[in-house]
Amino acid sequence: LPEILKQRREQSEYYTEAFSEMEQLELPYVPEYTEHAFSSYMLRIKKGIKITSTDIINKMSEKNISCRFGIQPLHKEPYFADRGFSDKDFPVSCDVAERSFFIPIFPGLMKKDIDYIISNIKEILSKI
Repeated sequence: LPEILKQRREQSEYYTEAFSEMEQLELPYVPEYTEHAFSSYMLRIKKGIKITSTDIINKMSEKNISCRFGIQPLHKEPYFADRGFSDKDFPVSCDVAERSFFIPIFPGLMKKDIDYIISNIKEILSKI
């Protein structure tokens, strides 16, 4: 477990450094008093940027990079389907879900693969 967590933290630090200058993205926030496990690495597109997480995920898929949508609002889970909630009830959760996506992070992910992920995200965002 310590080695797994170490690799995830190293990968997250590398991602954070690579994306820190990108004005289009919001990066994960980790308070100084915590040590994040980075079971995932989520990026959020800043408001006003003219691209969706769906666009990015699709373009990354074309490059054989598997990304996932960000955490979906709880009211969209099947248990809540007949409870009468709508997106209007949770505008912040829906907004975050629409603008966020996860990029690969896992033990054994090679630096060359991380560089490939980074370069493709940068390329996609440079064209908007």
